[in-house]
Amino acid sequence: MKTPNIFNYANHELSQDAFLCWLIACADSEDTSTKNLGLDFIAFLYNSQHDENHEIHRDSITGFVKNKETPYPWKQHYNTDVYFQAVINNKTVSFVIEHKTESEMRRGQLEKYKEWVQTLEGEIRLIYYKRGYIHTDEEEKANKLKYNVIGAGKIVEFLSRYENKIESDIFQNYLDYVRNKKMEIDKKFVEMEKFYYQDYRGEYCNIFCDERTQSEFMRLAKGKIEPVLREAEARFGKNWCYSGIDPAIRRGQNKGGKGPWTQFWWAEIPGKYQKPEIHEVLYWRMDGGYQLRLCCWVWPGPGKEYEGFREYRKKRLYRYREIFEEEGRKIFHDALEKSSGRTGDESTIGKIIFNSPENSVKNVLEKRLPEFQRNFMNRIFSDKNLNRIL
Repeated sequence: MKTPNIFNYANHELSQDAFLCWLIACADSEDTSTKNLGLDFIAFLYNSQHDENHEIHRDSITGFVKNKETPYPWKQHYNTDVYFQAVINNKTVSFVIEHKTESEMRRGQLEKYKEWVQTLEGEIRLIYYKRGYIHTDEEEKANKLKYNVIGAGKIVEFLSRYENKIESDIFQNYLDYVRNKKMEIDKKFVEMEKFYYQDYRGEYCNIFCDERTQSEFMRLAKGKIEPVLREAEARFGKNWCYSGIDPAIRRGQNKGGKGPWTQFWWAEIPGKYQKPEIHEVLYWRMDGGYQLRLCCWVWPGPGKEYEGFREYRKKRLYRYREIFEEEGRKIFHDALEKSSGRTGDESTIGKIIFNSPENSVKNVLEKRLPEFQRNFMNRIFSDKNLNRIL
């Protein structure tokens, strides 16, 4: 019998913080099944930092460390969403959970919690827990700060083990709620299978106006291009490649409410100009429409622009465009569109249009983009008009 789900109404982070606290507090229950659920959830949080040599079982957990009369675990302790300490293998382990539903971390938020928790003694587990879509750069930032990322897929996988075993409407409501959210996320990317083979004038031409789809595309593109970048590092040195760029994937909103953009910065050219403070970045960009753009951003440090810089930048961009045209036509054929737009700090080198089964999103991602990336990079590092300042 279908009944209302309370989490359709209690859908804010503070409300769902309460559920996480309830789930953890189940470890203190006198009911065996409920107690095992709570203990297993604590073990699940602990093991989210994958290390087979240090994974624990619920039998390793012997209780909480409590030093207040208020209900445990605690919400908003030092502004953290959920905080508790447990005794695991006879050692105190502190858990800090930063919980998100759909929003993302605020600037400096994870750093602040990490700085506070490092004042504690014993082992520490930092958890970034989110049932909404997690962007690639969001996950990378959390990982860099040593937070273990738990998304909707992992949440549903864990809770599903207890479905029909726990007599609790709260538990079942939350599982159903997160499962539906995961299905919404998955549906967005099931559509990628559809538009892989769609003409760019077709039904799915606006799919890349969605921030999550852009982010997923760039995540896949980054994975396909990384081996090529590693090859380039071995040949040309590590001082220019994307590994020095943090973060590699960036997002934002176009001016005037024209929708989101997502970029993958894959090269930062060393400054061997007349003034070494000049910066140059090459990156792939997606900002709506059925296309992928290769872009270049060149800018001087404050007060560092020198005489003739603008003209030199223009000549350099035009040479990039010529190489893009020459190499791109061999691979993308009529799907290539050379840019003839303006030149400035940030300029388009060229565009790849997903306009045929041969140049579908799938084929471009899996085959043609890595091949083009390798050829384009080989050319720019051997071109007489470019290599003197690379």
